[in-house]
Amino acid sequence: MKRFSRDARLRAAAWATVLPAALLPLRNPDLFWHLRAGEWMIAHRALPRVDSFSFTEVGKPWVDFEWLSELIFAAARRLAGPAGLWALKAALVAAVVLALARAMRRAGADATARALLVSLWSAGAILYADLRPDLFSLLGLALVLGEIAGPPRDLGARALAVAFAGFALWASLHAGFAFGLAAFALAAAVRAVGGRRAEARRLSALAAAGLAGTLATPYGLGPYRVLLSHAASAADLSRYILEWRPIALRHPLEWLFWLKLAVVAGACAAAARARRADFRWETAAVALALGAAAQRHGRLISYFDEGFVVFAAAWCAGARARLARRTRAAATAWLALAAAFLFWFCRQLAWTAPVDGALVVPSAARFLDENRPVFEGLRTLNRWEWGGYLSWRLRPWYRVYMDGRYLFHSRLARLEQAEASPEGWQSLLDAERLDAVVFKSLDVWRLDVHPEDPKPGLPRPWYVDYFPSREWALVYWDEKSLIFVRRGRVPADWLSAHDYRWLLPKDGPTFSENLRLGKIPPARLQAEIDRHRRETQPPAPLWRATQRAPDAGVSSTALPQSRSER
Repeated sequence: MKRFSRDARLRAAAWATVLPAALLPLRNPDLFWHLRAGEWMIAHRALPRVDSFSFTEVGKPWVDFEWLSELIFAAARRLAGPAGLWALKAALVAAVVLALARAMRRAGADATARALLVSLWSAGAILYADLRPDLFSLLGLALVLGEIAGPPRDLGARALAVAFAGFALWASLHAGFAFGLAAFALAAAVRAVGGRRAEARRLSALAAAGLAGTLATPYGLGPYRVLLSHAASAADLSRYILEWRPIALRHPLEWLFWLKLAVVAGACAAAARARRADFRWETAAVALALGAAAQRHGRLISYFDEGFVVFAAAWCAGARARLARRTRAAATAWLALAAAFLFWFCRQLAWTAPVDGALVVPSAARFLDENRPVFEGLRTLNRWEWGGYLSWRLRPWYRVYMDGRYLFHSRLARLEQAEASPEGWQSLLDAERLDAVVFKSLDVWRLDVHPEDPKPGLPRPWYVDYFPSREWALVYWDEKSLIFVRRGRVPADWLSAHDYRWLLPKDGPTFSENLRLGKIPPARLQAEIDRHRRETQPPAPLWRATQRAPDAGVSSTALPQSRSER
């Protein structure tokens, strides 16, 4: 009884480490363009076929392969606001955990092993368990892994129908269905090589039914074309988007990835030497394949994590039901380490609202909305991760330069090249006929001499060179964002009332020098101070945003961001 109570306490502690992944506030900037798309579909009662949210790609064909996820997101927000989105995320994470536990149980792992493996999974999941369509793919893959790892079942019409319908649904939620099909096919091949022909035929039939289901969606072959396009541009994406980069050894969670991959490889080598007949080669093959994919593109690590815990469950299935004393000590040490990591990680996040406001710019969006007559006709550049929020917050009138959709991947290279120099940046603004820019307030200064400097050698902020005042006017700024407009593209009286000439962000030394020399008109300075105070008053909380009008329209970062930020 005493030993049972110890194991029960160990299991309870392990399951508790899953809570942060499920309960963290939403912090995915792509959520907003998903909401924008979902609300567009509800308003138009149609699926988007072309882009109508941007001015750069308007009319371009758009295969919205996540359309069903977006409808679910939009419905959750309509029903319960941001709290509904947060609750939906928590429910999806819980569903993934339960599906993984089911898969591990089918693989033969006992309750304590399942709890510890779920805890191991949650240590990595905390980084990607956000409200994004990928959660539906993680749920689908966990269900597929359960079929692969568990005892074979009879193949009948019902099983084939479930596979067909399940993959049809999956292909409308997220493109990760490809991992489910690949897992079935790989497991079938391994079982065929091992002489288990009947089981191989069963998995092959399920894969075939699933493949047919993915084609029975509104976009048909569209998701496959998008997948091929992503594969062709993967090398470029890995240079500009952090989550698409290969996994290296940059932080402890990447060390954990390599350790887990080594465990799978080492177990395979040991089983091959010992010629273990009971070794579950199909789970090992799937885990290794997912690990190879994740190594090339870090975004896929979430799929490997699932493959690993199911492989580990099958590998440990022959172990004793209760943990040995040494193993229990190691498990206790792991839980203590996991708890310390989760405590450190969670302290860095804002817990004051269901949606973390760190990645949005509500004050800048309010300024744009209040000055809609001026900005509505302008071609305004925005950072890609702000595009979704601005499109959603300022709907229906605001059209973005870019957002997180795959339609804009080719623009990342242009921005990367343009940010190398003020001349390249200005060439981009001129070539694309851009009239305004919503930009990040960067902590970057330069020390070279500039004609406008009151004194040589003073550090000046980067935008002095990238947005020369003779051509560009700073009309809004706060701690996170800057808004510039091109002189001559906005009404002169409006510009005169909004042009910041003296109160400039992160330009303290020059301000002090100009003040000392008496170059700053006191009345103008006071007017700018008063205006800045009014413009940067905290906006209404994100979860109390006013309702917007229905969508109308087409029926269906240079310095903006350094490589390390993307």
